[in-house]
Amino acid sequence: MNPLEIAIDKVPFDENRILMRNKPIAVPVIKSHNGDFIAEFEDLDMSLWEESVEYLEDAFGAMLRMMWKRYVMGNPQQMTPGALAFRDKLIATYNLV
Repeated sequence: MNPLEIAIDKVPFDENRILMRNKPIAVPVIKSHNGDFIAEFEDLDMSLWEESVEYLEDAFGAMLRMMWKRYVMGNPQQMTPGALAFRDKLIATYNLV
């Protein structure tokens, strides 16, 4: 893997489970003019930036865990159509194993 890429195919969820991406992928990381590292997660319509690649990986994992809990584990009857579409996108992209 290129040093300016992050693998987002296996993300720890809790002590016993991981979020496993259906199709492995490495996301390119760009270093901005002010020194931040930026990654675009196009399939999830998400952009993140941090001061290091390591922090960027950590931030992605934290965001994915939070989104999984909120959208996939949440009550779909209380969600807007946009939230339900995002929920479907998460379920199509990752599995909790």
